Amino acid sequence: MIRLAVAVFLAVAAALAVDFLARRRGLEPPGFRELHRRVLASGLLAFLFLIGIFLPAVQFDQMPEIDLETVSPISIFFFQGMLLVALGLWLALGYVGVDGAARRRLTEVLGLRCRDPLAELGFGVGAGIVAWGAVLMTVTVLALLLHAVGGDRLVGEQPPEMIVWMAGLPVTLRLAISFSAGLVEELFFRGFLQLRAGIGLSTFLFACGHLGYGQPFMLVGLTLLSLFYALLVRWRGNIWAAVAAHTVFDAVQLLVVIPMALRAIEAAQDPTAAFLNVFGIC
Repeated sequence: MIRLAVAVFLAVAAALAVDFLARRRGLEPPGFRELHRRVLASGLLAFLFLIGIFLPAVQFDQMPEIDLETVSPISIFFFQGMLLVALGLWLALGYVGVDGAARRRLTEVLGLRCRDPLAELGFGVGAGIVAWGAVLMTVTVLALLLHAVGGDRLVGEQPPEMIVWMAGLPVTLRLAISFSAGLVEELFFRGFLQLRAGIGLSTFLFACGHLGYGQPFMLVGLTLLSLFYALLVRWRGNIWAAVAAHTVFDAVQLLVVIPMALRAIEAAQDPTAAFLNVFGIC
């Protein structure tokens, strides 16, 4: 019950913070001048944060075992689907039924407007490769340092089962996972949340949203990645470069790095091999 209460408190607090900070930044939808729309939108976000982020986060060490043989690959996209539905309903509450000028601003207030999206995507591909190398080097060094000082439990001895399972899916499905995560998560966490609530809260929610994998050490890499994507959005003034960078990172992880790391763990006798699970960030 305590964990549930904590999750509910965090979800409500985060939703109220988004509403308050959006108003301070002048990004309050015109529909929210009507109290019932504002209340419904904040309740919607609170429910999303509770179900999709904070409940899995506070129960990360008590998550029931999942029979991956019975899991449908389509279920992988459930989290992204929740984000899209919540975002669509929030926008409907804020903009449907108001003047056309406000509706035309949607691309701007979601960070989608730019002069040359293809150029931004190309820039993001290069940025994603740089981020991949920098983040993996950082978390690997940190994992080895923890191993040297006896902090093995903080890292974990095996990669998350869900990560192993995803790495064994068909290539086309792994690519779909990468594109879905890159586009939907950047649209929600950076295009929607960051522009309204700032880098700190959006990064916190992004990291907590991935605690369901059951390994807190992964938050190191996830937080670094989130900050990188956030700064990329602030620098470029739109989310397209971050979408490409996020997609490239996940694709490289799922198609190359994780399968290689798993093979190394199976074959290696070196005790540090267990720490290769840091490559399970996605």
